[in-house]
Amino acid sequence: MPVVRKVASFGLILWLLLAPQVRADDYLAASADRCVILLHGMLRSSLSLKPMQWYLDHAGYTTVNLSYPSLLYPIPESAEMAVTQSLRTCHSRGAHQINFVTHSLGGILVQLGKGDESIPLTLGPVAFELDVIAGTIPDITLLPCFPDELSDGTVSLSEARVPGVKELLTMPVTHTVMILNPEVMRHSDEGERGMHLGLVIALL
Repeated sequence: MPVVRKVASFGLILWLLLAPQVRADDYLAASADRCVILLHGMLRSSLSLKPMQWYLDHAGYTTVNLSYPSLLYPIPESAEMAVTQSLRTCHSRGAHQINFVTHSLGGILVQLGKGDESIPLTLGPVAFELDVIAGTIPDITLLPCFPDELSDGTVSLSEARVPGVKELLTMPVTHTVMILNPEVMRHSDEGERGMHLGLVIALL
């Protein structure tokens, strides 16, 4: 319980520190029309993106942050499950603009969920506007790193350069905790404000 309370307190403090100032009329107009779908990574749940969701909620977006069983089904089935259900939820709320903020495997699900049945390494150019935030500090794990190039310990910088990417931003963060980084959250919000239908912000 003490650990749970600490995590909850951290999330609340983070939300209070990061919450942008938004007028009530701006909030209402945005929440009625703009929906952001958040998709977590492997071995995670929607809880991992809760701080990001709170930040975007307060910035005036309607958000959909659903959990999906990342290890129970093949990736294409997970994509159909997570992306389709999230899109239906956005549409049911009357959203006309739908964007994505994804972490790790979540970004692959978006590409597969948009009709491309290929595996991650052969996805080819994206068919929607895409910003990528790539970490440059390796996680301390048992997984082999990338000794010859920058990486976050899981994804190398060269792997993050998806053909068709609109902007690739590198930040000194690790793969695991980048979704809690204040600058990553701010950039996600700026990207959402400056783009239109189909933007995907992939936190690799």
